Amino acid sequence: MTRPYMAPKPLRSSLPKAVGYLRLELSGSAWERAELDLLELAGEHGYDLVKTLRVGAQVREPVSRLLIVVRRTGAGAVVTPTLEHVGAPEVVRRVCHLIVGEPELVLPRLHSFGGGL
Repeated sequence: MTRPYMAPKPLRSSLPKAVGYLRLELSGSAWERAELDLLELAGEHGYDLVKTLRVGAQVREPVSRLLIVVRRTGAGAVVTPTLEHVGAPEVVRRVCHLIVGEPELVLPRLHSFGGGL
């Protein structure tokens, strides 16, 4: 008797999750290369890049959308090429760590006390 085909279980990384973040108006035509750089940067800092969010200039409230993705994926960090891509690093840091490629920085999550975020 043969066993029915069972799809393999997806591999689960033991690394903490990260979300990449690119502003297309800043990355321009090099956005694909920038995505690969984010993947490498996340790995260098011990994170598994689970998703990259690319947003254009027409997107309203891009940082709010980023934070929705961070919460939905359970990411512990956002990885971005430069601080200019994020625009509001303190807002991101209320939710998770921020890893920046140039200059290479790791900005830790801000801890709030008294019932804040």
